[in-house]
Amino acid sequence: METMERPKRGAPPRPEVVARDRLVLRFLKETGPQTRNALAEGLGIEKRLTWLALDRLRRRNLVRKCAGEGAETLWSAGTEPCP
Repeated sequence: METMERPKRGAPPRPEVVARDRLVLRFLKETGPQTRNALAEGLGIEKRLTWLALDRLRRRNLVRKCAGEGAETLWSAGTEPCP
């Protein structure tokens, strides 16, 4: 099971940031690979907040880029196969 612990530097993340990251990760695991825009629309959150969550999750190896470029990049949960 992956851990949602914060990195060892800087201030701890705010609870709403941790909750949003978990929401994005859970959505990817349930629906399979998605673009940032599809994630934002499906979750009802801003595109920029979705990107920030994806970037934090990517740095912790919980999600990865599958294919595409820019806003059309497909993102997958770390264990999910890419299309």
